[in-house]
Amino acid sequence: MPLSMSQHPVFTQAQTLADICKPLKRFNINLFSHVHISNNSEMTFLNNHPEFIENYYSKKYYHADIYAASHNNFGEFLLWDSLTCTGKSNSMVKDAVDFGHKQFFTLIEKDNTGTHFYYFATPSSSIAMNQVYLSNMDALKSFVKYFKSKTQASKELSAWKDIKLVIEKKHSDIELPVDHQFISADNKKEFYQDISHQLIGNSNLSKTQFNCLHLLAMGFSAKEIAGKLNLSRRTVESYLAHVRQVYGCRNSKELIARYYAAR
Repeated sequence: MPLSMSQHPVFTQAQTLADICKPLKRFNINLFSHVHISNNSEMTFLNNHPEFIENYYSKKYYHADIYAASHNNFGEFLLWDSLTCTGKSNSMVKDAVDFGHKQFFTLIEKDNTGTHFYYFATPSSSIAMNQVYLSNMDALKSFVKYFKSKTQASKELSAWKDIKLVIEKKHSDIELPVDHQFISADNKKEFYQDISHQLIGNSNLSKTQFNCLHLLAMGFSAKEIAGKLNLSRRTVESYLAHVRQVYGCRNSKELIARYYAAR
Protein backbone atom coordinates (compact mmCIF):
# COMPACT_ATOMS: atom_id res chain seq x y z
CA MET A 1 0.00 0.00 0.00
CA PRO A 2 1.51 3.36 -1.00
CA LEU A 3 2.58 5.65 1.81
CA SER A 4 0.69 8.93 2.19
CA MET A 5 2.33 12.34 2.36
CA SER A 6 1.52 12.55 6.09
CA GLN A 7 3.90 9.61 6.59
CA HIS A 8 6.76 11.39 4.86
CA PRO A 9 9.94 11.68 7.00
CA VAL A 10 9.84 15.47 6.47
CA PHE A 11 6.90 15.39 8.93
CA THR A 12 7.58 12.25 10.99
CA GLN A 13 11.34 12.85 11.42
CA ALA A 14 11.44 16.65 11.38
CA GLN A 15 13.76 16.95 14.40
CA THR A 16 16.22 14.45 12.94
CA LEU A 17 16.41 16.41 9.70
CA ALA A 18 16.73 19.69 11.59
CA ASP A 19 19.65 18.26 13.57
CA ILE A 20 21.40 17.00 10.44
CA CYS A 21 21.12 20.47 8.88
CA LYS A 22 22.41 22.38 11.94
CA PRO A 23 25.93 22.88 10.50
CA LEU A 24 24.44 25.10 7.78
CA LYS A 25 23.61 27.74 10.39
CA ARG A 26 27.31 28.64 10.40
CA PHE A 27 26.75 30.03 6.89
CA ASN A 28 23.43 31.69 7.84
CA ILE A 29 21.56 29.07 5.82
CA ASN A 30 18.22 28.08 7.29
CA LEU A 31 16.79 25.78 4.62
CA PHE A 32 18.11 22.73 2.82
CA SER A 33 16.23 20.50 0.43
CA HIS A 34 17.33 17.49 -1.59
CA VAL A 35 15.07 16.82 -4.57
CA HIS A 36 15.59 13.90 -6.93
CA ILE A 37 13.85 13.79 -10.30
CA SER A 38 14.04 10.34 -11.83
CA ASN A 39 14.36 9.59 -15.51
CA ASN A 40 10.63 8.80 -15.35
CA SER A 41 9.82 12.32 -14.04
CA GLU A 42 9.08 11.05 -10.53
CA MET A 43 10.02 13.39 -7.69
CA THR A 44 11.29 12.36 -4.26
CA PHE A 45 12.57 14.79 -1.66
CA LEU A 46 13.81 15.62 1.84
CA ASN A 47 13.65 19.02 3.53
CA ASN A 48 14.35 20.41 7.01
CA HIS A 49 11.22 22.62 7.27
CA PRO A 50 7.93 20.68 7.41
CA GLU A 51 5.73 23.80 7.50
CA PHE A 52 7.35 25.03 4.30
CA ILE A 53 6.79 21.65 2.62
CA GLU A 54 3.19 21.48 3.79
CA ASN A 55 2.48 24.75 1.97
CA TYR A 56 4.61 23.71 -1.03
CA TYR A 57 2.74 20.42 -1.38
CA SER A 58 -0.76 21.81 -0.81
CA LYS A 59 -0.27 24.41 -3.54
CA LYS A 60 1.40 21.88 -5.87
CA TYR A 61 4.46 24.06 -6.32
CA TYR A 62 6.35 20.98 -7.45
CA HIS A 63 4.79 21.69 -10.86
CA ALA A 64 6.27 25.22 -10.81
CA ASP A 65 9.82 24.59 -9.58
CA ILE A 66 13.02 24.69 -11.62
CA TYR A 67 13.11 20.94 -12.26
CA ALA A 68 9.73 21.23 -14.04
CA ALA A 69 10.76 24.22 -16.17
CA SER A 70 10.75 23.78 -19.94
CA HIS A 71 14.10 25.63 -20.11
CA ASN A 72 16.16 23.95 -17.39
CA ASN A 73 19.68 23.64 -18.76
CA PHE A 74 21.09 25.53 -15.78
CA GLY A 75 24.52 23.89 -15.48
CA GLU A 76 25.87 22.67 -12.15
CA PHE A 77 24.56 25.46 -9.93
CA LEU A 78 21.94 28.18 -9.95
CA LEU A 79 21.65 31.55 -8.25
CA TRP A 80 17.95 32.29 -8.13
CA ASP A 81 18.61 36.03 -8.37
CA SER A 82 19.53 35.38 -12.01
CA LEU A 83 16.07 34.00 -12.81
CA THR A 84 12.92 35.62 -14.10
CA CYS A 85 9.97 34.02 -12.28
CA THR A 86 6.38 34.62 -13.30
CA GLY A 87 2.99 33.06 -12.62
CA LYS A 88 2.90 30.20 -10.15
CA SER A 89 6.70 30.11 -9.89
CA ASN A 90 6.69 33.72 -8.70
CA SER A 91 4.02 32.86 -6.12
CA MET A 92 6.18 29.96 -4.95
CA VAL A 93 9.17 32.27 -4.39
CA LYS A 94 7.01 34.84 -2.55
CA ASP A 95 5.64 32.12 -0.27
CA ALA A 96 9.19 30.98 0.49
CA VAL A 97 10.09 34.54 1.52
CA ASP A 98 7.02 34.61 3.80
CA PHE A 99 8.41 31.51 5.52
CA GLY A 100 11.77 33.28 5.98
CA HIS A 101 13.65 31.56 3.15
CA LYS A 102 15.36 33.95 0.72
CA GLN A 103 18.27 34.18 -1.73
CA PHE A 104 17.95 30.59 -2.96
CA PHE A 105 20.97 28.75 -4.32
CA THR A 106 20.76 25.32 -5.97
CA LEU A 107 23.45 22.78 -6.77
CA ILE A 108 22.55 20.42 -9.63
CA GLU A 109 23.99 16.94 -10.09
CA LYS A 110 23.12 14.36 -12.72
CA ASP A 111 23.62 10.60 -12.52
CA ASN A 112 22.23 7.51 -14.21
CA THR A 113 19.05 7.61 -12.07
CA GLY A 114 18.09 11.18 -12.96
CA THR A 115 18.93 14.62 -11.57
CA HIS A 116 19.54 15.78 -8.01
CA PHE A 117 18.74 19.34 -6.93
CA TYR A 118 20.18 20.60 -3.64
CA TYR A 119 18.52 23.81 -2.43
CA PHE A 120 19.95 26.25 0.09
CA ALA A 121 18.25 29.41 1.38
CA THR A 122 18.92 32.07 3.99
CA PRO A 123 16.86 34.40 6.21
CA SER A 124 19.07 37.25 4.96
CA SER A 125 17.82 39.68 2.33
CA SER A 126 21.35 40.77 1.48
CA ILE A 127 22.52 40.08 -2.05
CA ALA A 128 25.94 39.45 -0.48
CA MET A 129 24.71 35.92 0.34
CA ASN A 130 25.30 35.05 -3.30
CA GLN A 131 29.00 35.61 -2.74
CA VAL A 132 28.83 33.49 0.41
CA TYR A 133 27.38 30.64 -1.64
CA LEU A 134 29.95 30.93 -4.41
CA SER A 135 32.92 31.36 -2.08
CA ASN A 136 31.92 28.31 -0.06
CA MET A 137 30.71 26.00 -2.80
CA ASP A 138 33.20 23.29 -1.81
CA ALA A 139 31.85 23.40 1.75
CA LEU A 140 28.26 23.17 0.50
CA LYS A 141 29.14 20.21 -1.71
CA SER A 142 30.75 18.56 1.33
CA PHE A 143 27.54 19.15 3.27
CA VAL A 144 25.56 17.43 0.50
CA LYS A 145 27.77 14.34 0.87
CA TYR A 146 27.36 14.49 4.66
CA PHE A 147 23.58 14.85 4.35
CA LYS A 148 23.28 11.92 1.96
CA SER A 149 25.48 9.78 4.18
CA LYS A 150 23.41 10.54 7.28
CA THR A 151 20.05 10.04 5.60
CA GLN A 152 21.07 6.84 3.83
CA ALA A 153 22.22 5.37 7.15
CA SER A 154 18.91 6.16 8.86
CA LYS A 155 16.17 3.52 8.70
CA GLU A 156 13.64 6.10 9.92
CA LEU A 157 14.34 8.38 6.97
CA SER A 158 14.33 5.68 4.30
CA ALA A 159 10.63 6.10 3.45
CA TRP A 160 11.37 9.30 1.51
CA LYS A 161 12.31 7.23 -1.52
CA ASP A 162 8.92 5.50 -1.53
CA ILE A 163 6.74 8.63 -1.53
CA LYS A 164 6.78 9.93 -5.08
CA LEU A 165 5.17 12.82 -6.88
CA VAL A 166 4.79 12.77 -10.65
CA ILE A 167 5.87 15.91 -12.50
CA GLU A 168 3.07 16.06 -15.03
CA LYS A 169 4.10 18.87 -17.35
CA LYS A 170 6.74 21.43 -18.15
CA HIS A 171 6.14 25.11 -17.50
CA SER A 172 7.64 28.36 -18.77
CA ASP A 173 7.36 30.44 -15.59
CA ILE A 174 11.11 30.29 -14.87
CA GLU A 175 13.70 31.51 -17.33
CA LEU A 176 17.28 32.64 -17.33
CA PRO A 177 17.91 36.17 -18.62
CA VAL A 178 17.41 36.28 -22.40
CA ASP A 179 21.01 37.30 -23.10
CA HIS A 180 22.24 34.09 -21.49
CA GLN A 181 20.12 31.96 -23.81
CA PHE A 182 21.90 33.43 -26.84
CA ILE A 183 25.20 31.85 -25.79
CA SER A 184 25.08 28.66 -27.78
CA ALA A 185 26.99 25.46 -27.07
CA ASP A 186 29.05 26.07 -30.22
CA ASN A 187 30.00 29.57 -29.03
CA LYS A 188 31.08 28.18 -25.67
CA LYS A 189 33.16 25.48 -27.34
CA GLU A 190 34.86 28.05 -29.59
CA PHE A 191 35.47 30.26 -26.56
CA TYR A 192 37.28 27.45 -24.77
CA GLN A 193 39.35 26.79 -27.88
CA ASP A 194 40.23 30.49 -28.22
CA ILE A 195 41.58 30.88 -24.72
CA SER A 196 42.93 27.45 -23.81
CA HIS A 197 46.44 27.94 -25.24
CA GLN A 198 46.74 31.33 -23.58
CA LEU A 199 46.17 30.03 -20.07
CA ILE A 200 48.92 27.48 -19.75
CA GLY A 201 51.52 27.30 -22.47
CA ASN A 202 52.96 23.86 -22.95
CA SER A 203 53.90 22.39 -26.29
CA ASN A 204 53.51 18.86 -24.90
CA LEU A 205 49.74 19.25 -24.71
CA SER A 206 47.41 19.09 -27.67
CA LYS A 207 44.61 21.60 -28.12
CA THR A 208 42.07 18.96 -27.11
CA GLN A 209 44.02 18.21 -23.94
CA PHE A 210 44.03 21.94 -23.16
CA ASN A 211 40.26 22.01 -23.65
CA CYS A 212 39.81 19.08 -21.27
CA LEU A 213 41.94 20.84 -18.68
CA HIS A 214 40.02 24.09 -19.02
CA LEU A 215 36.63 22.41 -18.65
CA LEU A 216 37.90 20.46 -15.63
CA ALA A 217 38.95 23.74 -14.02
CA MET A 218 35.48 25.14 -14.77
CA GLY A 219 33.97 22.39 -12.62
CA PHE A 220 32.85 19.88 -15.24
CA SER A 221 33.17 16.14 -14.65
CA ALA A 222 34.93 13.81 -17.08
CA LYS A 223 31.53 12.61 -18.31
CA GLU A 224 30.35 16.18 -18.95
CA ILE A 225 33.62 17.10 -20.68
CA ALA A 226 33.22 14.09 -22.94
CA GLY A 227 29.77 15.29 -23.95
CA LYS A 228 30.93 18.84 -24.66
CA LEU A 229 33.93 17.80 -26.75
CA ASN A 230 32.36 14.77 -28.46
CA LEU A 231 34.87 12.40 -26.91
CA SER A 232 34.48 9.20 -24.95
CA ARG A 233 34.74 9.43 -21.17
CA ARG A 234 37.69 7.05 -21.25
CA THR A 235 39.53 9.33 -23.69
CA VAL A 236 38.92 12.37 -21.48
CA GLU A 237 40.19 10.53 -18.41
CA SER A 238 43.28 9.45 -20.37
CA TYR A 239 43.95 13.03 -21.50
CA LEU A 240 43.58 14.38 -17.98
CA ALA A 241 45.90 11.69 -16.61
CA HIS A 242 48.49 12.79 -19.18
CA VAL A 243 48.06 16.45 -18.21
CA ARG A 244 48.51 15.58 -14.51
CA GLN A 245 51.72 13.76 -15.41
CA VAL A 246 53.00 16.70 -17.46
CA TYR A 247 52.47 19.12 -14.57
CA GLY A 248 53.50 16.71 -11.82
CA CYS A 249 50.11 16.78 -10.10
CA ARG A 250 48.89 13.90 -7.97
CA ASN A 251 45.19 14.57 -8.46
CA SER A 252 42.66 16.82 -10.17
CA LYS A 253 42.54 19.23 -7.22
CA GLU A 254 46.28 19.95 -7.56
CA LEU A 255 45.92 20.25 -11.32
CA ILE A 256 43.14 22.82 -11.04
CA ALA A 257 45.19 24.82 -8.53
CA ARG A 258 48.17 24.74 -10.91
CA TYR A 259 45.93 25.83 -13.76
CA TYR A 260 44.69 28.93 -11.97
CA ALA A 261 48.11 29.78 -10.59
CA ALA A 262 49.42 29.99 -14.17
CA ARG A 263 46.76 32.44 -15.33
